Amino acid sequence: MAPADKAFALLVEWLAALLGAVCSATGKSPEQLEQVVRDYPFAFLLALVLALVAVFDVLIPLLWLPFKLLNNEAERRASDARAAYTPSTRGAEKRQE
Repeated sequence: MAPADKAFALLVEWLAALLGAVCSATGKSPEQLEQVVRDYPFAFLLALVLALVAVFDVLIPLLWLPFKLLNNEAERRASDARAAYTPSTRGAEKRQE
């Protein structure tokens, strides 16, 4: 399964859990979602906002982490390469020739 598919499945699972929490808090079954939204629009909107916060606060940084780690590795290698080629090593190379 592709990472994007896993992320989408995780998001759907999280939204279903939030929906279940809202339904249990209101005493309705998940099949009565339409009635819950009509009776308790603010609770449903709160659950939706919490889901969006979770996506932007947790899921997106987790998906971005591999790219950040790869970038850190590339920066470390570039720094090592710059440190290995200093003006003093250039002078030593010329003297050896």
